[in-house]
Amino acid sequence: MINLSVKWIANTVNAKLYLTKTADFINETYCNSVAIDSRTIEDKALFIAISGPNFDGHNFTKQAQEQGALAAIVEKIVPEVTIPQLIVPCCRSALRDLAKAYRQLLNGKVIAVTGSSGKTSVKNMLKDICVQQGLTVATKGNLNNQLGLPLTLLNTPKNTEYIVLEMGTSYSGEIAILTDICKPDIAIITNAGHAHLEALHNVKNVAIEKANIITNSNVNATIVLNKDDQYYAYWSSLVTKDAQNHNKKIINFSLDDTNANVYLESHNDATTGTSFTAVTADNKIEANICVWGKHQLTNICCAIATSLAADIKYPSIINGIKNISLASGRGKRYTLENNSLVIDESYNANVESVMAAIEQLASYKLTAPTIFVFADILELGNNAIEQHKKIGKFALQQGISQLLTIGKLAQKTCDVFGGKHFTTMNDLIDFLRQQLNRKVIILIKGSNKMDLNKVVEALLLKKIKGDTECYYG
Repeated sequence: MINLSVKWIANTVNAKLYLTKTADFINETYCNSVAIDSRTIEDKALFIAISGPNFDGHNFTKQAQEQGALAAIVEKIVPEVTIPQLIVPCCRSALRDLAKAYRQLLNGKVIAVTGSSGKTSVKNMLKDICVQQGLTVATKGNLNNQLGLPLTLLNTPKNTEYIVLEMGTSYSGEIAILTDICKPDIAIITNAGHAHLEALHNVKNVAIEKANIITNSNVNATIVLNKDDQYYAYWSSLVTKDAQNHNKKIINFSLDDTNANVYLESHNDATTGTSFTAVTADNKIEANICVWGKHQLTNICCAIATSLAADIKYPSIINGIKNISLASGRGKRYTLENNSLVIDESYNANVESVMAAIEQLASYKLTAPTIFVFADILELGNNAIEQHKKIGKFALQQGISQLLTIGKLAQKTCDVFGGKHFTTMNDLIDFLRQQLNRKVIILIKGSNKMDLNKVVEALLLKKIKGDTECYYG
């Protein structure tokens, strides 16, 4: 429960009040949640009438009132509404301003994570760890933009001890805006890679954009950085420069560098999961986890480094790690009736995450034929064709048995590899089902908008044994 008075809200966003009741009513009215979707309104909520190219939130303000909203932030008066209306020039700006002000009322540690890949997995891992030690709120789903992040903050109870926020970007300057809203105590950059290049053009610009989380974080923030990333030196130099005036410090992590604050000493992949040993300054963490691949081990090392920055105790870190599980579309595995394995990486893709997925699939090539189902990586800008060709060459080098593709860009991958290309999803699914007359290992990956989750769903209509059973310990 956030418990904000309408009067405080109005003053915070500099709103003009439109009332149908007495002024005393304003002083006595407290909102317990904030929503921008009338379908998600809870009792005693504040509704903010956000508008977009295809909708106008003002048209849903009456519905929000009927659902239990106690007040609404609007850009124009809605005549049929009787709850207090707080009139502002821009509802989106009001949402950001309100979240920024509410952030100052929160005493818990705010942890923010950005990066070209791995940020959602790291966020989920941190949620599983932090909850072992105290009340935790984390970004739900992909609400990592200028609407989702403020809403997450504004619906965080004041007694929350850990607030884990994911930050995405689609243009230059967006990370700066999000960081300025939440002022993280701990700021994480997982990596910089080939993502959102239509707007950012090249990986260097991606690294510069991600760096805004450093320069705009809390004055005493701890910055968690990937020592294996090519832009580590650049990011760390920004922390050093900023530390001349503030007290920011770095905690780093690595798969290979034994000089890192957290590094991976050893690991062993098995059908039931991965066992690993990570080394910290004063301890070793050993666990078996239900995740696979070096990219996920990098995420684990990041989560451990961040947990230490947040002063989370080792028992809580270990218990949290043991409870980590993968979300659908992010590496979750399913064993079919004939013992074929389906690895679902369908949620999203960039070049680096695709390469990591191919490496993961290739690790099975001695156990069964490997099939890589691949669709377009979107938002790569002018280098899209070149990058897709590079993926085809890499899959060939890794010894993948079969490549099945869909999408105009993925056809370039297919041409280099010598795979089989499809123009319809149904044809792809039909062909893939025919391959299940034997045990095979199938990995499915592409940009979310390519809808490869439909391929996963179609395969799982076959009788399955269920999620891959994991051993935790």
